[in-house]
Amino acid sequence: MTLDAIGPGQLKLVTAWSPDRDLRGEVEMALTARIRPEDVRRLWGTTFVVYTDATHAEIRDWVASRLGEREGVFVATFEQWSAYGAGATERTWLLRRGH
Repeated sequence: MTLDAIGPGQLKLVTAWSPDRDLRGEVEMALTARIRPEDVRRLWGTTFVVYTDATHAEIRDWVASRLGEREGVFVATFEQWSAYGAGATERTWLLRRGH
């Protein structure tokens, strides 16, 4: 197994919502346009974990540029994490990113 090179960054949670449409594709495109695809993991629906040195405001603005008036986005940094079960982000991926 070849491990990808990891630069500086932090784990961040990004989630978006809309009462009118599925935003998964919009959020994913906004994130992978600026963050390496291997540093973006979808948890469920429109909730993603990313590893990046981008600021919360930068990520918010990237996603917000694709949102309508009744839609929103929330970005947070992980201080601690724990995962379990099918679909949970891979433990190895998280550990290699400093957590």
